[in-house]
Amino acid sequence: MRLRENYHINVVKIIRGHKEIYFPYGGDFIYPSDQLTVIGTDEQISTFTKLMEDVPEDSQIQKSEIKLFSFVIKGDSPLLGKNLDQSGLRGSGCSIVEIVRGEEIIVNPDISFTFEKGDLVWIAGGYKKIQQFI
Repeated sequence: MRLRENYHINVVKIIRGHKEIYFPYGGDFIYPSDQLTVIGTDEQISTFTKLMEDVPEDSQIQKSEIKLFSFVIKGDSPLLGKNLDQSGLRGSGCSIVEIVRGEEIIVNPDISFTFEKGDLVWIAGGYKKIQQFI
């Protein structure tokens, strides 16, 4: 569906039955009755939700909290000098949403993006999972 490119939103979680899929890849599918957690501006989310059906919330699903955090890449950061592909973020249960480098804002960086000292990184995920990258 190319949601990131077409609607400028990030899908951070899909709830399907009793299963939670964190930071799905382009090869993951969205099925009827899936519940999505997305990140975007109010306008982006509003545009996107007009495409989706209202689905009642399943109270039997145990939900994990996804939060948005920020941190600065320092000289001792495990991410310093690595690109997203080398960083271990893929499949970690976390997703980089945005990076601020000086005056430049990089939204949804691609896998070749390399972290530099001083980058302000905005990351979504569970607190414990994010700690391994800070």
